[in-house]
Amino acid sequence: NNFTINTDSGIEKIVIYTLSGAKLKELKGNNSTQQTIDVEGFSAGCHLVQIMLDNGKINTAKLIKE
Repeated sequence: NNFTINTDSGIEKIVIYTLSGAKLKELKGNNSTQQTIDVEGFSAGCHLVQIMLDNGKINTAKLIKE
């Protein structure tokens, strides 16, 4: 139950939220352009993944766990 994030810049931090805004997990980034995250134990459904990059950008993506 993993997923991998690929970016153009180094990853500083990743935060995963439920759609209602509750924080599920916060991870320190590995400062590379790729990071794999374990979502074991997350409930099925949609989650939001906020990715903070070392260039100051913040990206948000949707994660759907079945």
